[in-house]
Amino acid sequence: MDNNSRAPLGDKTNAAKEGNITSCQILYSMYLCMVTYITIKLTAADAKEHKRERDRARWREQKDAINKRRREKYHQRKNQHVLVTTNCNM
Repeated sequence: MDNNSRAPLGDKTNAAKEGNITSCQILYSMYLCMVTYITIKLTAADAKEHKRERDRARWREQKDAINKRRREKYHQRKNQHVLVTTNCNM
């Protein structure tokens, strides 16, 4: 082989010796980026889900209070109706 002839891979086999990035390092860095991206996405999703849970709990409390007032009014009207009909029968 002459000094002018190049290796079939274009001297890429010696990349690690020269300080260049190898394909394993690239794959590992891509893996870390994906893990970081997924973690951030899950954290954002968890925060959104937590907010939804708080909103649902708050709405349940408000709905319970509304239903309680509605039941109280119903019983008041029912008692008034019973009193009125009892007084009319006397």
